Formats: sequence, C-alpha cells, structure tokens
Amino acid sequence: MYRTIIDDVVQQVRPEFEQIGVEEAVLQELLRLWELKLAQSRVADFSGDERMGPVAKQFPPLTLEQVAMNQQLLQQQEKANKSVSFAFLRFRVNLHFQY
Repeated sequence: MYRTIIDDVVQQVRPEFEQIGVEEAVLQELLRLWELKLAQSRVADFSGDERMGPVAKQFPPLTLEQVAMNQQLLQQQEKANKSVSFAFLRFRVNLHFQY
C-alpha cells in the first residue's frame, strides 16, 4: 500500500517539477528521504519492498517494551510542554497586568 501511494505521488508531481525546472535528482532525493522516514517510523514491514528493504533492515521492528517506553516518553514530553506553555502564559498575563 505504501509503495503504491509513494509511486503515485511521485508520478503526479514529476510533471510539475519539470515545468518549474526542478531536476529529477531533487525528486529522487525527496523520494529517498520519504522512504527513509517511513522506514524509521516502523509503521509497516518494508523488508519485502525492493527499494525500501535495504533501508528497513537498518530499523528492525520495535519490541512491545520499546513501544511502551516510547509512549511513556511521549507522554512525559507532552506534560512538560504543557507545563512550559502554562508557565509562559502565566508570565505573559503577569507581565500584561504589571503595565
């Protein structure tokens, strides 16, 4: 499914890139980066994909423990971000009322 989407998008943008003078090498680099990010995300098993298989081998599937740890880290980051946002908002409100 991912391969079909990627190939369709590349085929659809290729004429537009050509019209504005973007070289094929740029499109190929964007494609390579897209595939790399997708493989890093580990959203699917890409080992059977001709292009992404070698890249996917660098990023083996996560264990359940690793997934749980990643979720905990994300939750901690979200809490920290909310705390920072709230502190900044409180600072702005205090600053506003001082003047």
